[in-house]
Amino acid sequence: MMNNNIVFKRALQDHGPAIHQLIAEVLGGYGIYHVRPEYVDQDIDDLDTNFFNNNGYFWVVENGVGTLIASVAIYRIDDHTCELRKMYLKVNEQGKGIGRMLFQTAIAKANELGYTKMGLKTNSKLQTAIAMYKKYGFEFDAISECDKKADCDVSMFKML
Repeated sequence: MMNNNIVFKRALQDHGPAIHQLIAEVLGGYGIYHVRPEYVDQDIDDLDTNFFNNNGYFWVVENGVGTLIASVAIYRIDDHTCELRKMYLKVNEQGKGIGRMLFQTAIAKANELGYTKMGLKTNSKLQTAIAMYKKYGFEFDAISECDKKADCDVSMFKML
């Protein structure tokens, strides 16, 4: 999928370090990366097992010169429920419709994979993202203590 030199592509294991760097950069800008436990992003270290071979998917987005600027993934929770994960977009790329494209791509793929419910976990400091989730019909849900320790204090879901 392309839009103005923006390329959506299937993530490869080689993208792992760049995805980790993207997460650090985006969350660091909100002052929340330093509290993120290392285990939270371990799923990136084996994309095949955690996503592609588990009825999920993982995309990266590159700009016209091949720099990774965004990511988004679908992670299987159970046969009917998936989780939107690793949706990150560099700050200087925001406001261009890329976030909306990430989101729409993930929802379309979740439907294609047969899911009927999508959940997500996020941090309350990410107000722009939360507003977009609400715009697309996500509702607030209870958050677990485990998620709070992982830097998430907001849980949302949407029936697909």
